[in-house]
Amino acid sequence: MTRRFLPLLAAAALAVAAPLAGASADTININSGSVFLDGSTNVYVSTSIAGAANMSGSSVNAGGFAGYLNGSPTPTYFFCDELFQYLATGTNTYSVGVAGNGAQLSSYATTLTTTTVNALETLLVNGQPKIASHSTGSITGTNGQVSAALQVAVWAIVYNGSGLAVNNAVGGAQKFSIIGSDSTVISDANYMLSCVFGGTIGGQNCTLGWTTSSTQDVSNYTLSGHQNLLGLTTTAGGGGQGVPEPASMLLLGGGLAGLGALRRFRAARRD
Repeated sequence: MTRRFLPLLAAAALAVAAPLAGASADTININSGSVFLDGSTNVYVSTSIAGAANMSGSSVNAGGFAGYLNGSPTPTYFFCDELFQYLATGTNTYSVGVAGNGAQLSSYATTLTTTTVNALETLLVNGQPKIASHSTGSITGTNGQVSAALQVAVWAIVYNGSGLAVNNAVGGAQKFSIIGSDSTVISDANYMLSCVFGGTIGGQNCTLGWTTSSTQDVSNYTLSGHQNLLGLTTTAGGGGQGVPEPASMLLLGGGLAGLGALRRFRAARRD
């Protein structure tokens, strides 16, 4: 009886632990009836990105989208990192991957470094609370949309790289800019970039002392053929990292213990 029971115990424990330990990746759900854009619909962008010249001088929406993470009934903000695609409508589920060193977000983005990944995380962690507190104004002036500025700052990091100011002229290392009469959005975006990278960027000098979160990761949500989105997930188990939950670890430990007992039982029989 004991001889048959031990291998069955070990196999059963490992079989149950395996799917739980490899936890499913986080997803966001975009529903057409509840998608909203908290920002500006009047931002004009200019790019010198190869293969995307058609975006030069085009008007685009800028701001945070409502998304529902892992089926939560409470929407949270997500910002696009793919300037040249469109947000899906209907009911669509975006899969996730943690943005890491050497990764690339959109097909036109610069290759991410540790500095730019940390910058995106800092921007989202510290910038989103400013949307509510400045809903009728801006950080640096009296008009404008902070959500639009936050989106512009995301694009600046994704397409331009580290610490480059947003202005109304593309040139040199700058691949992305906004043009037209969105001066407050530009100044707010540069203020946020100065908070992220330090120093004075685009004439703006941050006094807020933003720091990188130790409990949240910036994650890149993708849906084939549609706009990529950035959002935040918790470090423990978030972002598709597959960190086992405590119950999974308990089951896995039980399985390993069962195998150990089986090994000792067989060794005792040989002796």
